[in-house]
Amino acid sequence: MIVEFMTFAFALGSLLPLGTDSLVRIGMRLKPISQEERVRKMASIMGVKVDRVYLREGKGINAYSLGGLRNVLILERESMNLPDDQFRAMVAHELAHIKMKHTLKRSIVLAVGLSVVAALSLIDKLLLPSFLLVFLFDMEISKRMEKEADAEATRFVDPKALISLISKYGEVGPLSDHPSAEDRMRAIERVTGGP
Repeated sequence: MIVEFMTFAFALGSLLPLGTDSLVRIGMRLKPISQEERVRKMASIMGVKVDRVYLREGKGINAYSLGGLRNVLILERESMNLPDDQFRAMVAHELAHIKMKHTLKRSIVLAVGLSVVAALSLIDKLLLPSFLLVFLFDMEISKRMEKEADAEATRFVDPKALISLISKYGEVGPLSDHPSAEDRMRAIERVTGGP
């Protein structure tokens, strides 16, 4: 019974990005961003509506987007110090996730997958393999979405700026939901037809 409840909670939690940015804001300790206009300008160019832009006091260069009933963009503080072309590339990548409805699509896949896990949990020997299968499938979908967002971003920013930005990211682990920097840079070069 506990396993079924936890599975249901995970499935329900995967739907939270559909408009509950206040929970995210509180959980991640976010602040309003002083340079919001830079983000809104890129959003306007890409035709993406952004409801909220927040700054997170984390370490490293990174950004996150949540798209659903409200579109939220979250930037790490160090990202504000990027050269302008790389900052625009980072924002364009995250806006591409929103434009392509990646949060919604991934939430649906997770909800369906975890519902299947809940159903299969009635058969003890299938619980762990089915949960692992959903996890691996979600990681693969996420990796594809990262490359899709990169490709979409290159329609609006200099691909070299995006490649330069990606080269600053550290290596990903074997259980990461992001492709390696090298894999992403090669994919960008294939899409744009050049190094």
